[in-house]
Amino acid sequence: QLALMLGHDTDAFNRWEAAQRLYERLIAAHYKGVPLAPQAAETLHHALGLALSDTRLDNAFKALLLLAPSYNLLADAAGENLRPQALFAAREAVLNGVAMALQSHWDELYESLAVTAPYSPDAVQAGQRSLRNTALTMWLRVGRVNGDTTALLTAGAQYLEASNMTDKMAALSGLVLQAGANADTDLGSDPIVSELVESVLSSFYDEHVN
Repeated sequence: QLALMLGHDTDAFNRWEAAQRLYERLIAAHYKGVPLAPQAAETLHHALGLALSDTRLDNAFKALLLLAPSYNLLADAAGENLRPQALFAAREAVLNGVAMALQSHWDELYESLAVTAPYSPDAVQAGQRSLRNTALTMWLRVGRVNGDTTALLTAGAQYLEASNMTDKMAALSGLVLQAGANADTDLGSDPIVSELVESVLSSFYDEHVN
């Protein structure tokens, strides 16, 4: 029923609430080590894919649907004897699963939602930026799993070329988190990646040192 609501309900709040509940169930199962049938994750992935393809939904709302419940909310729900690292790992595992299952969407969304007009804070442009940056974050997750540097290089270019703080900070946070996650891997020792991260961090320092 939750998957049906997420994929097809005409009430936007119901769709968002359904996504949150499905995320919570998967994360809780990972955290507790409860075996799940493959269909459990596939249900969420399929429903999110339907939502991303739904032309009736605006871009900002699609971005919200992709966001899992915050760590703080999940920690409250976990109750006593919280295992912070296990909960964090469970949330990351579920989000990585979504990113991999829907990986064909991310680069396409990123490219198609580029804003070419001068910056405006209006709802249309804000929605484009929100979904585009969420797609970039998910694309970076795919790169983290399969070792591809394309999204990393894209995030670096976005930071260096962005004309607004929203895009700059989205690129910077994604790039730093990704580089940190790959610090002990072959990707982390890639000279191109290392040079890119150094360039971005130097640029950030130069812009904000004063």
